Amino acid sequence: MTTLFRILRLAVVQPLARMAGRLEVHGRHHLPPDGGCIVACNHTGWVDPLWLGLAVGGDRVHFLAKRELFAPAPVGALLRRCHVVPIDRQRPGADSLRACRRLLAEGKVLLLFPGGTRSTGAVAFKRGAATLAAMAGVPIVPARYSGPAGLSAAHLLRRPAVRVVFGPPIAPAPAAGRDDDGRRAVRAVTDRLAAAVDALAEG
Repeated sequence: MTTLFRILRLAVVQPLARMAGRLEVHGRHHLPPDGGCIVACNHTGWVDPLWLGLAVGGDRVHFLAKRELFAPAPVGALLRRCHVVPIDRQRPGADSLRACRRLLAEGKVLLLFPGGTRSTGAVAFKRGAATLAAMAGVPIVPARYSGPAGLSAAHLLRRPAVRVVFGPPIAPAPAAGRDDDGRRAVRAVTDRLAAAVDALAEG
């Protein structure tokens, strides 16, 4: 799986990105050098996962994506080989959660968008990132993407600025059950994460 991912990253995505924009990355030192972590970012369009993956760098990066993108089966097989993990955004299944926890236990970097949808404005964060972090016992690194929401031929001429900023990691909530204390702890981490991502827009 990693071989195809590396080939596409080095031979396709990186050269195209260099032609289509000017990537600035700030705060990469906040990413743990080893050990799993979750990178949680705002989501403006279909292209920001590619820029975010390039900003993280390397083959550790994996992506969460809605399961609807995995049909038909050949598309799903290709996405999985490109480090994309399917998930039901409304009801995350046990298989998806196990896959995420396994990747994090292996020291991978899991990219996700807590807002759950693409938007250029403020979106309330869902608790999925904080819940998964608590289950896996890994930190969440807040990130902020600023740049085009898509990709067009005009970008090859103008090469617009693309900026990705990483903030200090947020410790996960203590592993807890589904009682009120556990839900409050996860909600508190979600609120801290949303505030941290917003603050990165000001830096």
